Amino acid sequence: MKLIRNIGIILLIAAAAALAYQYARTWATLRAAVPPLGPVGQRMLQDLAREGSKESRWLSMQRVAVSDMAAASAAIEKREVDVALVRSDVALPRNGRSIAVFQTLYAFLIVPPRSQIEDFRGVKDRVVAIVPGDAANEKLLDLVLDHYGVPRASVRRQSMTAEEVGPAMQQRKVAAAFVIGPLGGVSFQTFQSIQKSMKGAPTVLGVEDAEAVRRLSTGVDAAEVSKGVFGGSPAQPEEDLTTIGVTIRMVVPAGQSGMIAGELTRALFEGKSKALAGNPQMREMQQPNAEEKDYPIHPAAQAYFDGEAPTFMDRFETLFWIGSVVLGLLGSLFGWLLSKVRAKPRSKLETHFEDLTAFVADVRKADLQQLDDLQQRLDTAVVTLFDQRESSEMSADAVALYSVAIDYARGVLADRRAQLVQEPVDA
Repeated sequence: MKLIRNIGIILLIAAAAALAYQYARTWATLRAAVPPLGPVGQRMLQDLAREGSKESRWLSMQRVAVSDMAAASAAIEKREVDVALVRSDVALPRNGRSIAVFQTLYAFLIVPPRSQIEDFRGVKDRVVAIVPGDAANEKLLDLVLDHYGVPRASVRRQSMTAEEVGPAMQQRKVAAAFVIGPLGGVSFQTFQSIQKSMKGAPTVLGVEDAEAVRRLSTGVDAAEVSKGVFGGSPAQPEEDLTTIGVTIRMVVPAGQSGMIAGELTRALFEGKSKALAGNPQMREMQQPNAEEKDYPIHPAAQAYFDGEAPTFMDRFETLFWIGSVVLGLLGSLFGWLLSKVRAKPRSKLETHFEDLTAFVADVRKADLQQLDDLQQRLDTAVVTLFDQRESSEMSADAVALYSVAIDYARGVLADRRAQLVQEPVDA
């Protein structure tokens, strides 16, 4: 009995542990790899974290600082984090699945007023400021130079902040600035720095053959920019501008739980809606394009965007009821096994008086000596019945049933004895 009881207990504990594990996975603190972002991206992230946390009581984020976009991508590859911000042209993780396009970064060539530079061909044998200055942006510049047939080595580069570009141009230390950033971010700050230092509106140039450049590298897209977004006099750009862009994407590992990925996507985009009133830059965050094969979307995120994903509470309630059914079935099984094991051993009463039919048959063919033995057996059964009733080992219904049987057996004994006394059996 102990073995069966222990097995039942183990089954119940295992089922409870499985449910607790699933629950713990969905009441999760997610590790998020966040590389350095510009002021625009940093504010977007802060606003998104604040509003998103209000949308989900089940998920929270723990920020994990990484050195750059490549490090963020590697952290997802190694499953060291649960979510990361990665750049589309910098080593996208093979196991990464998009849940949001966080930002689009546009590439511009900004030249001072009255510059003779009309496109990227004009930067040959000149010094170009890279804003912000990092390896990924230099690589993107090389991609454009290759397309325009400009030798990479002919263009000298200097890493600069947006604020440093204007004074450097005034002092003729740089001839142009290659800027990569969101609209209204570092590109606008660079524009203003040049305008202030040069006393006139700089010219903003794009990449006219953006589609051709896009085909040279994964992670680079063609982008359109509306005229006049930089302001100035005349407003820049003077016409709608074509250029190239890269995206910063929020990705999760391909094996991430659909429940968590879906809930995270819901919290982010509903948080975005709340944050939009105080931060127009939140419009930059968009849902991924499901047709982009280079940046696969997580199925749970796609289900959310299609309006097909159940809410987290729906999922949790389903899990709760499934768990209840499983526990109920296991409990019933345990109870059945226990009832089999706990079946009471045959009582003394059953031993002495287990079959009324057999007892009566014995009485009807017994002689006087055998009747005495059967009478003794019946007397013992009566004593046992009394003892078990006093000790509450038998229910009242069982006592009543046995009482009727004993009365009947007593009557049969009396009839047989009278018969034998009146008609003695032949020797």
